Amino acid sequence: MSGMSVDELEILANSILAPGRQRRLHNLLRKNQVRTLPEQEEKELDEILEEVDRIALLKAKAMYTLSILKQKQG
Repeated sequence: MSGMSVDELEILANSILAPGRQRRLHNLLRKNQVRTLPEQEEKELDEILEEVDRIALLKAKAMYTLSILKQKQG
């Protein structure tokens, strides 16, 4: 995260899953509760969940970096 501006870090810290991907995730999770998903949809669900994990990790790193920068400034 070094080399990123505070503005870039704040944008990253506030990032979310795209609305269309969020809807698809919700639909796949709901379908998965009712029945076993076909292989293609199961793979798609796994890919979206991996994307969610990557976003969460990037957000955490950006928030941590911002907190370090704020400590150095104050």
